[in-house]
Amino acid sequence: GIGGGTSDRLPDPCSGERADFSEWAFVARAFFVAQGCVTPAEFQIIEACPYPIQFGHLNQEQLQRSQILYYKLVQIVRGHALRVVQSTPIGNGFEAWRLLVQDMQELEEGQSVALTQQIVNFEFNAEQDYEKQLNQLDKLVEMYRRQHGETSVPDDMLKAVVIRGAPGTVRGHLQLL
Repeated sequence: GIGGGTSDRLPDPCSGERADFSEWAFVARAFFVAQGCVTPAEFQIIEACPYPIQFGHLNQEQLQRSQILYYKLVQIVRGHALRVVQSTPIGNGFEAWRLLVQDMQELEEGQSVALTQQIVNFEFNAEQDYEKQLNQLDKLVEMYRRQHGETSVPDDMLKAVVIRGAPGTVRGHLQLL
């Protein structure tokens, strides 16, 4: 009840879908503040920070709270959101939250158009590793699909972009698919 302390019950898991993130983050922020992991002022600083938050920037108490936040996040995020958390240094919950908010915020219309252009006009460089470039294209497509749905980038369009940039030996095989 009121004044009866904080609940240890974790918020419902984050699905990793951008459309659901804003509401989930609101509830998660309240939970983490009630748990004493992060202050409201720290959330504002973390979310506005344009550069990575490193352990050396934190005092001992902040470092401990950041580690608690990290492990609580691991327990309540799934899918793409979990991959974002996993990409941060182990135990750096402040940085994990910063990256999560940065990655999961809904795209503005201009950003969405720019992302569409990046996918459609994706250029493969013959001097670079083809597989790494495919991974870059895949990340762009995943960002767009998280925002607009799985079928928002038609597979035929994606296939055409990949075939256009494939090395000659691979191109022939891809065209048969």
